[in-house]
Amino acid sequence: MNSPTARGIFRARALGATMIATIRTIYYQLLGMQIGRGTLLPRVYVTWPHQDWLGRDCQLEHEIHFKFDGIYQPGPRLIIGG
Repeated sequence: MNSPTARGIFRARALGATMIATIRTIYYQLLGMQIGRGTLLPRVYVTWPHQDWLGRDCQLEHEIHFKFDGIYQPGPRLIIGG
């Protein structure tokens, strides 16, 4: 289906997903997760957000588990991107 209505629905769903990812990114930043510019978080699971660092323009898939089981130390311990 390539009608204007179908394209409009597709674009609206993509915009909604981007807005939700933006809100999720801000939420995790408020919890202490360091997230570089251009990186948006899809649905993820994070045990200790203040121990995670994501670089710029990272593209992540849904349902990722960021799990940190080490001894607490200041600063990030899980570093993705650069």
